[in-house]
Amino acid sequence: GKFAFQWGRVEARIKTIAHTGTFPAFWMMPADNSLGWPNNGEIDIWEAIDTDGRAYGTVHTNWTYNLGKGGNSGNKPGIDYTLWHVYAVEWNATSITWYVDGEKVWTYNKSTDQNALDNGQWPFDAPFYIILNQSVGNGSWARPADESFTYETLFDWVRVYQKPEYTGIDDVLTDAEHTMVSNVNAVYDMQGRLVKDMKSGGLYVVDGKKVLAE
Repeated sequence: GKFAFQWGRVEARIKTIAHTGTFPAFWMMPADNSLGWPNNGEIDIWEAIDTDGRAYGTVHTNWTYNLGKGGNSGNKPGIDYTLWHVYAVEWNATSITWYVDGEKVWTYNKSTDQNALDNGQWPFDAPFYIILNQSVGNGSWARPADESFTYETLFDWVRVYQKPEYTGIDDVLTDAEHTMVSNVNAVYDMQGRLVKDMKSGGLYVVDGKKVLAE
């Protein structure tokens, strides 16, 4: 209920401690999950397990999970988890592509087969929200947790980039510009309330246009 988006690039700078039983993740779930998991989809941007030094990227859908059609995961080996790395996906209307430190890892494409689409191969035309977590395994994929060990994953930052056609933003105003606009125009926040001042980082409606105050 805090932030969700549809299409764009999302990335995070992360480092973790590789250890038996570790299972940290940077992932996304659908804002509307009314059909239940995995029918509305899941996008795993990055997962690490145990000490294998791989960055995993995965999607889960009815097509891949319930129907077992596969083709839903890729990974990059040779990751030194003592160092910071940037994990990202670029997501649009027809594909999701995974990156590690700017290097393409793999792509999941929307099918052109109507039967696959009818059976939930591509539930990714809807807003998703971001999750960052440190969890531990139960033996089903990552091994059971080492209860004598303190697991830790550090998330330096998370960023989302979107093209104007996705955001609907008509203009971006500098600090000086949004101060001037507030002085001469009626400014409304995204809840439709009349406001006196535009705050940096906020979205507003001015003269019928959506603007971002830097």
